[in-house]
This record gives sequence, structure tokens and C-alpha cells, in this order.
Amino acid sequence: MTTGRLLGSVTLPGTAENVGETRRFAGRLLSEGETADTVVLLVSEAVTNSVVHSRSGSGGMVTLSLIDLGGDVLRVEVVDDGAATVPTPRRSDTTSLGGRGLELIQDLTERSGWDPIGSDALCTWFELPASTPWRT
Repeated sequence: MTTGRLLGSVTLPGTAENVGETRRFAGRLLSEGETADTVVLLVSEAVTNSVVHSRSGSGGMVTLSLIDLGGDVLRVEVVDDGAATVPTPRRSDTTSLGGRGLELIQDLTERSGWDPIGSDALCTWFELPASTPWRT
């Protein structure tokens, strides 16, 4: 986890229904505009990946945090209960219906990655520069 000014954080069960709740939570914290729309889209992708690909989707929890790093940089972190594998972006073909979450995150952000948290959790994160895209 990164230091900065925490704008908000929510922890919810790792269910498909709660992907929408994390999206709405992020939207409530952000001012309207292109950056906010991008963040909400990427939150949806990151949390969906946690629900589908980690132990969080089998009765675990997912935590979403939005952090102001200063210098007009917003960091988004999604912590889940980890999995047997680590996130691996793949370039999807245009006919597949899935598999674009990490690709979108990489393409639409300045920096992104993942960090293990102990042996049982994973933090997927991304950062976006913007001119004050969040409410204070």
C-alpha cells in the first residue's frame, strides 16, 4: 500500500454484484469528467479481475482505495485475497468477449502493476495524472 492522502476506501465481499458498488463508490469520490470516467471504468475492470481470478470471488473480500499522491496523481488500489497465479496482461483479439481488463489498465494509465501483500493477498494498482480529478 502507498502513502498519500486517502480519499476513500471500501471493503466488500468479492461478488459480481459488488463490482457495481465499487464503481459507484469511486464515482461518488471523483469530480465529473474524462478522468473520472476512466477511473470508474478501470475500477470496474480491476475489481472484476479480483472477483473472477482470485480467492476473493470464493467467499473472500475486495478492498478498493483511492489515494491522492499529490502533484495531481491519483492512485487506485484493489486488494484481494490472492490466487495461485499473478495478474498477467495479454493482448486479446478483437473477437474475444473478455481478457481486456489489464490491457485497458495498462493502456489508459501512466503506471500500473501489482504487489504481493504477505502470502495471502495481492494489491493491483494504477496511477493517473490529472488536474484535480477528485473532490476534496
